[in-house]
Amino acid sequence: GSMCHPAGAFVGYIIAGRIMGVQPLEPGYRRILVRPNPDSIEYGQVRVPTVRGEVKASFRNKDSERFVLELEIPSNTRARVCVPGEFVRADGAACRQEGRYICFEVRESGRHELLRMRNKEENAGRGQ
Repeated sequence: GSMCHPAGAFVGYIIAGRIMGVQPLEPGYRRILVRPNPDSIEYGQVRVPTVRGEVKASFRNKDSERFVLELEIPSNTRARVCVPGEFVRADGAACRQEGRYICFEVRESGRHELLRMRNKEENAGRGQ
């Protein structure tokens, strides 16, 4: 029998699209959503091939106080990024609370690091 079965692709979809939260918002991945749902997972990493290049995302979630998302967006791509938590340092972008996530738009391709912090005082102490 063949080892190539459509059910095997479903696992990749769940990891990339649900756990790491990388999904297209516009055709051709011109605009993407990155909304990780780590729950109790301490580390995650994914590379999602698109027609515009690879979207790379990884997170570290080792304690309840800090969550770090590293993201690389290909050229000619914008992203809506949503990070679980209350206080986020994110490239100076305007952030908006949506349920248990902080969301904002990333309009530039390249590498980005996003940090969820425990409280506003820690955020202020970092000069951001």
